[in-house]
Amino acid sequence: MAEVKKLKEENKVIQHEAANLLRQVIDVKADVKAIQEQRNKSVMFMAHFSTNQTNVRNDTALVFDKAELNVGHAYNKASGKFVAPMLGVYMFHSQIQGHNDGVVYVRMRKNGEDVAEIYTAKDDGKRDESGSTHALLLLGTGDEVWMQRAGDADSYYGNFRSHFTGYMLKAL
Repeated sequence: MAEVKKLKEENKVIQHEAANLLRQVIDVKADVKAIQEQRNKSVMFMAHFSTNQTNVRNDTALVFDKAELNVGHAYNKASGKFVAPMLGVYMFHSQIQGHNDGVVYVRMRKNGEDVAEIYTAKDDGKRDESGSTHALLLLGTGDEVWMQRAGDADSYYGNFRSHFTGYMLKAL
């Protein structure tokens, strides 16, 4: 009789452990599903200046305030910064056309470090210069990328003449 009682107690312990393991398996499956869904999400944006930009302060982010496309909502049109929503490989491109003096000197920055730049020298003054750059970057969740004025020119054409784009190539 004591042996039956002991087996019943062991059975309760095993059932309790099995229930705990089942809950853990369910939690892990939910985590895996969430990760897979996150990896399948698209992240891309295209933004430009809605109007010509003048008197842009040096060492400040260029705010491309018209986001024609912002899948994943990673581009902030109020700050001009892209914030990576997940670990991945991203491609960025920017084209800027100078306004008035024709010179363009801006940098693409990642978390405050230069990763690319656009520089055009002033020509004979009869036309406004434009330049472009791109960067392929490994970003972690929360990393920021933006374009920033770096030199003499403080005026840029708006509309589609100056833009900033980016997209995630692969989630990691």
